[in-house]
Amino acid sequence: MSVTLNAKGTSVPSFTIGKGGVTIYQGLTDPSLSHAMKDGDYWLNKTTNAIQVWTTVGLTWQAPRLADIHFVGSSIVAPGGQDLTLSVDTNHYVNVDSGNSGPALITTNNSQDLHINPATGGGQYLILCGDRWPAADGTNGQSLKTNGTGILSWYTPTVGTVTSASVVSVNGFAGSVATNTTTPAISLSTTVTGMVKANGTAISAATVGTDYSVGTSALGTGILKSTTTTGALSIAIAADFPTLNQSTSGTAAGLSATLAVSSGGTGEITSNAAFNNLAPSQVTNAGKFLKTDGTNTSWTNVLNTGTAIIDFGAYPGTTEASIAITGLTNILSTSVVILDVLADATSIDHTASDHRYFKTYACLTYSTPVTGTGFTIYSNANQPVQGKWTIRYSWVNSN
Repeated sequence: MSVTLNAKGTSVPSFTIGKGGVTIYQGLTDPSLSHAMKDGDYWLNKTTNAIQVWTTVGLTWQAPRLADIHFVGSSIVAPGGQDLTLSVDTNHYVNVDSGNSGPALITTNNSQDLHINPATGGGQYLILCGDRWPAADGTNGQSLKTNGTGILSWYTPTVGTVTSASVVSVNGFAGSVATNTTTPAISLSTTVTGMVKANGTAISAATVGTDYSVGTSALGTGILKSTTTTGALSIAIAADFPTLNQSTSGTAAGLSATLAVSSGGTGEITSNAAFNNLAPSQVTNAGKFLKTDGTNTSWTNVLNTGTAIIDFGAYPGTTEASIAITGLTNILSTSVVILDVLADATSIDHTASDHRYFKTYACLTYSTPVTGTGFTIYSNANQPVQGKWTIRYSWVNSN
């Protein structure tokens, strides 16, 4: 047998068994990162103190195969047809460490059952969390109990029987019991005669005139009234009702005069005049609109809007342009006008992108509004501008 040693002081010392034999590497660095690996090469990993074998299936390191078991990925595989036995010394245990977050799971796959049976390997009891479980199943109907020291066992619950049953007469109730030593049949009754009342705990006889009124079958037809001190019911008469204060010169059946606002009327005989009396004062509020704040109404100015096309002409254009806005019948000479160019506006000559930067080189002004007519928009640019542009104007009446 010939052995080839790598003694060049590299970061991964190694030697090869024979010309075509396996190579054994040693060191902290994975040799597959710098060497051509062969199937079956070994690496003595000084980082993890583990022996690993290179496999060309998947081009990766795996645990070596021992005499009776071998490792595939993260699985321990026993020889075919044999059990896998984990042996530990007395008072030692097999620990499943799932780290700080867990959980640690013992599970099966392919819809298989998980059997834990100490007797199969010659054991006796199953101990879970310090409690010893019975070694065999109980009989039908038995329950599991503990002796208080960690030992569980099966037991047959005892069934109790009724020896005596009775009913105590209290809180307005009485009763009787049939077959009181086997299957009691309890019947309840009350000790109260007549109309009853309850206080949340017991029932008792109600008092006429205090808790209820007597029937009305003997009374005539009319409006019932109740006497405060006795609760007795009788038919009301005219003297029982307060006098109706009509606050009018007419009658309740047919008013012959207007009803003042203070009495719930409008004080007028036409709808427009009636509205004027009920609405907020219209003095100095010409051209305004009625609004509500959810509770009361008041007059307010309304923002009016429109658009206009201002034309600087064909190429090469000009630095000044204007457009007259007319037909604004509700505008006042004191109206406040707002001029703007929207970023998404377009025209026959210019895109939204053009409009977006219009005000960087041109300004907008307006003339004093003419009541009932309109105003004129003026634009002055710091360089020649050409074509048509869309301008938005708004105005609000200030009085």
